[in-house]
Amino acid sequence: MASDRDPKPTWTVRFSERVVKEDLDDVGHAAFAVARAAIEKKLKTAPDQYGANLHHPLHGFRKLKSSDIRIVYRVDPAKSDVLVLMIGNRRDIWESEQAEILERYQVEHGRAIE
Repeated sequence: MASDRDPKPTWTVRFSERVVKEDLDDVGHAAFAVARAAIEKKLKTAPDQYGANLHHPLHGFRKLKSSDIRIVYRVDPAKSDVLVLMIGNRRDIWESEQAEILERYQVEHGRAIE
């Protein structure tokens, strides 16, 4: 019997260039693989249902945890697009990296966060 439900939407997940160039070395290949698996499983199907909203100055961004790793991303529902901006160790990603997260977003979108 065929289901009348619509298939789950597939979201496009993109990575900031600096995630691969910088974050991979910082967290290590094994931790990056764990984060990548969580991204594939959760963010490609329902990025708004997983993770949590961040607060000022990162309002509009979300975080997803996977083991000791945190993933910072932004969802664009109009385009079914998820932009992964940073992957880092949960101990030091927030306070020391807020400005860099915003900078990475500006580079990807060519505009400042308001």
